[in-house]
Amino acid sequence: MNSKENLNYTYSAQSTQLEKLEHVKDLGMINSDSELNFMQHCKEKINIAYSYLIIIKRNFIHLDKDAFVTLYKSLARSHLEYIN
Repeated sequence: MNSKENLNYTYSAQSTQLEKLEHVKDLGMINSDSELNFMQHCKEKINIAYSYLIIIKRNFIHLDKDAFVTLYKSLARSHLEYIN
């Protein structure tokens, strides 16, 4: 059997066919395929970081540069540096 073949198995539990999922979250990591590609997990973390950046910019308009950098590092960048 060629390892590149597409193997489509259906699994069932107690006569109920289980749904095939595109993305699975396990131990806090999102895995999107059988090749252990974590692109979806990285995209989610980037979106969270952007969300925090928008919150900082919207709610703290009159911050000086140092205060902005401190908030950015503690809220937004921390999600990018600590992947899980």
